[in-house]
Amino acid sequence: MQLWLKTEREDASARLAAVLAAPAAWDAPAVPGGVDEAGGADLSSAGSSPLRAPACASGAMRLSLDLLERVRLVSDPAAQGRAIDEVLLPTLGEFSAILRAKAAQAMIGAADWESVGALLATLLFAAPLLEEWQEEPPLASLDAPRAVFGAVLRGWREMREELEEHASSTLAADFFHGAGRYVGERRDFRLAAEGEAAGGEGEPLGDLSPALCEPLSLLRSQLAALRAQLPAASLRRAWRSLAEALDTWVYESVVRRSAFSAAGAQRFRRDAQALVDSFSGVSASAHTAMRRLHEVAIVFGLPPPARAELLQLASAGAAALSRRRDELGVHALDGESLSELLASLVVDS
Repeated sequence: MQLWLKTEREDASARLAAVLAAPAAWDAPAVPGGVDEAGGADLSSAGSSPLRAPACASGAMRLSLDLLERVRLVSDPAAQGRAIDEVLLPTLGEFSAILRAKAAQAMIGAADWESVGALLATLLFAAPLLEEWQEEPPLASLDAPRAVFGAVLRGWREMREELEEHASSTLAADFFHGAGRYVGERRDFRLAAEGEAAGGEGEPLGDLSPALCEPLSLLRSQLAALRAQLPAASLRRAWRSLAEALDTWVYESVVRRSAFSAAGAQRFRRDAQALVDSFSGVSASAHTAMRRLHEVAIVFGLPPPARAELLQLASAGAAALSRRRDELGVHALDGESLSELLASLVVDS
């Protein structure tokens, strides 16, 4: 028995090495706009839609399925358990260690979104298969108190989250760095001349703050790169985390620390809308992740009498404030935040 297990493990290790060393094994799948999580059709008993993944992913999971099928041929439960513990799980552990090393390399130095995307596609392809297999015989009956692949799946989930966080935090850090001058020039919102104010509702909003143009351009190009390389599920999580980070940073660094003339308020409306619109290539609902900036733009777009009424309601904490906020679609900014925002408008003071 021990010799058989040793031979099986060595054979599995050699097969895995061959799969991972094959030409183009780690190439990212060419799927415009990303791909969704799903199991491979030929590896899943559920027959789910196939996910485009690097050859290394399908090869490694095919090997794992072959090992699992060999376990099923063993009639003795104790021998099945040993085969899982001494062959299948170590093989998956070896694959996980290689993925971890690849992930660490991809997150060092210059952004390598192709490698990040390939790793994410691999993880999103492989994890649902393990989740499915551990619910089927013989695994479900062999290890009832705990999921057989629980530790492997936790490691893959943590790796996926780290890669997605790397994507969002890299773009956020680049934007923060590039927009430093924009924050430093926030006093210009108070000094903006009346001639800069936009026309009536529905008319073009005009120019952006000059210091915001370059970081916005970089952000858009980086989001386009993510869209071309990341699986759709990872892209959704990454862009939303990024949008929320930018929403918080701009609100805290600019909105809460600035005073606005009428023209300055209109300029900030343009800036906020342009920032939200930068995500249009990855989502049509970016404003849901940038609620405060979206709502600041709504408030700044109100005519002076409506702003004065809103300030009165916010200061009084009246029940009518809740109704007015609902009418305006302002929910992230509470009464205190609205009072602070409206007080920053020097033209209304």
